[in-house]
Amino acid sequence: MELIDWVIIIFSGIFSLLSFFPIIPCIELLLFMTFLAWTNSDKSNGFLPLIIGVTVWILNSVIEHMIRTGVLKKYKSSKGTPWACLAGIILFAAIIPPWGIFIGAFLGSFLWEMKAHGSKDKSLKVAKGALLGVLASGFGRFIFSLVYLAQIVLITFK
Repeated sequence: MELIDWVIIIFSGIFSLLSFFPIIPCIELLLFMTFLAWTNSDKSNGFLPLIIGVTVWILNSVIEHMIRTGVLKKYKSSKGTPWACLAGIILFAAIIPPWGIFIGAFLGSFLWEMKAHGSKDKSLKVAKGALLGVLASGFGRFIFSLVYLAQIVLITFK
């Protein structure tokens, strides 16, 4: 086994651990690591690892979007809440990394709903939903990253 194989596995493990945070594009980086592992392998499985990698990437994107929008629709948020949530994530991730991601999602949604409706109870409910959506999509991203990690290890050690 070569040094590059160990580098690919180590970075894939790091990206898998960081995949819970929504601001880091770990799934895309793991797709790239799958490509690197495949180019360094004997290619006995053909293009199957790449097809699996792209399929997992598409599934992750669709499911993550469905989770976030579904949770916000369930709590009857206003149209600007997803954007306020994203703005809060970006702003607070720069101020208080890594926990600012979760604080920003909550505060961004809460403040936007307070501006839109003025009801503290409804705003708090929507902000909890936004936080739940960020946590649930992070957990889903982590599960998909484990699929990538297993595939990379299988490609490398074959």
